[in-house]
Amino acid sequence: MPIFFFGQLATIANIIIHFLCMGFFHVHYMTATIISWFLANVFAFVTNKLWVFHSKSSSRFAYWTEFLRFMLFRLFALGIDISFMYLLREWM
Repeated sequence: MPIFFFGQLATIANIIIHFLCMGFFHVHYMTATIISWFLANVFAFVTNKLWVFHSKSSSRFAYWTEFLRFMLFRLFALGIDISFMYLLREWM
């Protein structure tokens, strides 16, 4: 159950950050997409690590290795996100 809750919160954070970047800071939509993706994924990593999987790292190196692996696997989703943003904003 917590994974769905925190997954929804990460999605909401992504949307809010994206609209804040564009509306308040007047950032280009592609830059806003990357910023919101990064911050939402940092939120997802922390919440998943602490409250969903109750994962403990043995060292700072282990923590950062886990973080980088998490972000690398999420890069595929960023590619899809950017592709759809471009297609929907520029072509439709």
